[in-house]
Amino acid sequence: MRLRAEYIESGDTKLKLLRDLDQMEAMVRSCLDYLRGGFQQEVVALDLASLLQAVVDQFGDMGADARYDGVDHLSVLGSPDDLERAFSNLIDNAVKYGESPEVRLWESDEAAVVEVVDRGPGIPPEKRESMLEPFERGDVNASANEGFGLGLAIARAIVEAHGGRLTLDERTGGGLIARVSLAKLNSKQNETN
Repeated sequence: MRLRAEYIESGDTKLKLLRDLDQMEAMVRSCLDYLRGGFQQEVVALDLASLLQAVVDQFGDMGADARYDGVDHLSVLGSPDDLERAFSNLIDNAVKYGESPEVRLWESDEAAVVEVVDRGPGIPPEKRESMLEPFERGDVNASANEGFGLGLAIARAIVEAHGGRLTLDERTGGGLIARVSLAKLNSKQNETN
């Protein structure tokens, strides 16, 4: 398919097809990584704010009304590729099932906290934990039939591999909050990495 796409002359059509192929490859890699149980790649000190802003910008480039609202810099230890995949999955769900997702980043005493907030129908409290399991799909939106029900499970596995926690909560006024807590990097750790 990629070879055929390279021969398409229309610039817009070619770009859209190549972007779709990239997304398909990423989804297949994510599924295989999840099934193998292997996420942790090279762990480095990284600026979580920059990573989140880049992911939000990618969704904006695809026409989603996603926005970032948070601190300018916050360092954590992690695999940039894996964390990007986890947050892309969370934002993708917010785009599919909600509207105008907002990605918030703030820090508590011990953790970097990321919230992906949408204004969709949410998930009933009794189903939230099961929605983090593999192959569980919400039947909230009949038009969102793509996917295998692995997005949240993959995000949770990546977050837990980083020593963090992913929870789902209700947004006041309707919608869902996917909340990720990761250990933040203190200044001494940052100097040694």
